[in-house]
Amino acid sequence: MNEQDLSLQKLRAALPALTRINELYYTAVNLDAQSKVILAADDATLRPRAKPIAIFVGFVAAVILGSFMEIFRKIGDLYLFMLSFSGVAGVAVYHYVLKFLTATKTKAKQKIEENQKVIQDISAEIERVATENAALINELPRDYRFYDAAYFMERAFANDRCSTMREAMNLYEEYAHRKAMEDYNQQLIEENRRQNEMLASIQADSEAAAWNTGVTAVFSVLNFMK
Repeated sequence: MNEQDLSLQKLRAALPALTRINELYYTAVNLDAQSKVILAADDATLRPRAKPIAIFVGFVAAVILGSFMEIFRKIGDLYLFMLSFSGVAGVAVYHYVLKFLTATKTKAKQKIEENQKVIQDISAEIERVATENAALINELPRDYRFYDAAYFMERAFANDRCSTMREAMNLYEEYAHRKAMEDYNQQLIEENRRQNEMLASIQADSEAAAWNTGVTAVFSVLNFMK
């Protein structure tokens, strides 16, 4: 068996495990991103201010109920009872409002905890797959023991673009560098697009302001000439 066939055989033997690890990894990444979105949405709501809001609403409820106590001022015991009731009602309203405002936060926390548990399970599964297939994966060059590199090189060998592992690695390095440059250029394009949109918006606002100023000046002159 020549070097090309031997290298192709090694890559194809390791690819199933590397594919599985890659799928698990990106599942974990997506779950982590989902947790960050949930956390950001949670922080953007009223829940961080839930306790002050609940205190305020409870106080207002107690004051409103207390204002009705004046009609019982001359009925000694009943007045004291109703005054105490207004305080208890205010505390009850406080707890209800606090529970309402923090309910979604509890759900968000539960979802994040569920995601973290799944991520831990995924990490354990990745370790298991990597350990069970270590002999096959270790047949590949040390810095190329991951899915993207292995898949690229397997395709390069299969399509006779290279005949040695060194050639395959060089091809992958060229591909990775080119892709990184393309991604960077795409980021620059997106940044330029955003800046152009911002400048266009500023220019449009300036032109609108200038037009309004001109119209105002014309009417001022007309009013002065009357």
